[in-house]
Amino acid sequence: MHHLKKTCKGFSLLEVIVCLLLLGIVSAIWGMGLAQVVDGFMLSAQNRETSQKIQTCMLRLTKEFQSLASLSTPLSANTVSYIRSTAGMDEMYTVFFDAGSGVITVNEDILTDGVKDFVLHYYDTHDAAAPLSAPVPPDRVRLIGFQLAVKGAGDTVCAYEALVFLRGLSK
Repeated sequence: MHHLKKTCKGFSLLEVIVCLLLLGIVSAIWGMGLAQVVDGFMLSAQNRETSQKIQTCMLRLTKEFQSLASLSTPLSANTVSYIRSTAGMDEMYTVFFDAGSGVITVNEDILTDGVKDFVLHYYDTHDAAAPLSAPVPPDRVRLIGFQLAVKGAGDTVCAYEALVFLRGLSK
């Protein structure tokens, strides 16, 4: 009868330490990658939110300008006052940009915040090479252009612009 010799061998302390060290390095690299993915996701979500907010602002300004019946003086680079007819009644509206707070308001109601820069330009024709010079005569204005710069996530500044034909103007 042959006796089988059973030998049980475990890992040495050195082998266990090396394995734990390698596992720790792999975990650290994986953790840093995961942190970057999460940061990227958060930046993307913040930029998406900012973009939606600005698109809403630009859409509202475009609709406001398209439906105005007449412009009031003074017209400036950060303020425009106008009359809009709603349900047969004329109402005065003012779009104003407060550079100190970064807020654009319509009749003191906040339209959007977080604005770095907002500039209005006034044109008499769609193919004008340059906007009308100050003081801008309201009766010559046929288009309003506006530029909007907003600080997004990661301190990136996104610029938007639009040119709106004032189709609701009463002649």
